[in-house]
Amino acid sequence: MNARSLWFVAAFAALTAGCTDSAAERDQWLVTVSSDATVPQFGDRLLVEIDDGNGNPCTGCRRLFDASKEVGWPVSFGVVASADAKRIRSRLVRSALLGSQVSSSLGLLLDTATLLPRASGVTPVGMRLSMACIGVGSDLEQGRTCDPLTGELAPLAMAGAAPPLVVGSWPGAKVGACSSVAPEGMVCVPGGAFLLGDATRAGLGGADKASVPEHLVVLPSFHLDREELTVGRLRALLSAHPELTPPQGKTTGSSSLFEFCSFDPSGTNDALPANCLDWHQAAAYCAARGARLPTEAEWEFAAANRDAETLYPWGDSDDLCAIAIVERGPSSAPSGCRITASGVLDPGPVVGGGPLDFTQLGIHDLGGSLLEWVQDSSDRYDGECWAKAGALEDPVCSTSGPDAVVRGGSFADLGIDARAAGRRHAPRTGVSGALGVRCAAD
Repeated sequence: MNARSLWFVAAFAALTAGCTDSAAERDQWLVTVSSDATVPQFGDRLLVEIDDGNGNPCTGCRRLFDASKEVGWPVSFGVVASADAKRIRSRLVRSALLGSQVSSSLGLLLDTATLLPRASGVTPVGMRLSMACIGVGSDLEQGRTCDPLTGELAPLAMAGAAPPLVVGSWPGAKVGACSSVAPEGMVCVPGGAFLLGDATRAGLGGADKASVPEHLVVLPSFHLDREELTVGRLRALLSAHPELTPPQGKTTGSSSLFEFCSFDPSGTNDALPANCLDWHQAAAYCAARGARLPTEAEWEFAAANRDAETLYPWGDSDDLCAIAIVERGPSSAPSGCRITASGVLDPGPVVGGGPLDFTQLGIHDLGGSLLEWVQDSSDRYDGECWAKAGALEDPVCSTSGPDAVVRGGSFADLGIDARAAGRRHAPRTGVSGALGVRCAAD
């Protein structure tokens, strides 16, 4: 054993003293926990528990390790052998989900369990937390745990020495390179893996809009518009493609945000983001550019800063009024973001968007300004489109339903809607002054 292993022997022996009458000079299990997951993206805490084989933990036989850094993997520690200790369970979890039973049941984690062999001297116990088993877990009541070869539950086996996995070696986590120059006005988003959804926000938005349960998604690289489609760019597109129909123009005195429709054929509003267009128009505008609507997974991957999986496109700061164009609808005053030191701001979209609403790649206004259409049909994350085992490769939900997903927040929305994982839906024929579009390309 190396010095680090010896340290854990001493620490864990003290914690497991309740499992044995004499912790000193006893046979030991040398436990080595390894994983091929990217750390801390898929877990920053390693939870280890020992029980008597019937689900009854021995006193003090539970430990939580800080696994937030790759340094120190695989994790090794000693456990003083005891007749009361029959099996051991290891789980790689995210600290944000610890202590939340509801969120943990909807969030993905890595979990493995094994039977403890009879100890003689220093007896190795290898535990491998494989990404093939993410979300599958263990059923200790039935004595079963995930088999990484099949990704399915199998009977618990007796532990032995096992070659450790290398942190970050799961093939799905490999960053995809941008193989071509991004088209004008677009940014290349390198591909990779992430958790679609947000189990820490379970219950927000109702069942049909909820961002739970989470799903492991793997995406290739793609291009995404740096800005939302502006009126000026749309007018140029309409001029080059007379078959396209323009969006609805401003209607005064409306209670449906139509008073904020920005399209004006005179060019007066060219710098404003284009809105008041339905899903079919949005898809047609993108197609005329040789592009397409982004998928829901692509949109969130970009908005959450890829494997960083931030709460908002700009990071985790909640200073929403200073960052994004949100809570500036006609009904937002006197609350929301319209009240400033210099007076009351006008409602509606803003030229230039939010001053700090940028992702790490420089994509602008994914948090606020306008809601944005995406390709996907509306379906719950526990619905038919998403209820598939294992990693979802470049997914898109296509059903015959009338509604499509819209992503992001808008000037008329609450700041909480700026979350990268937030999702809503609207009729494909729906039009709103708070709804616009940005395009993507392979």
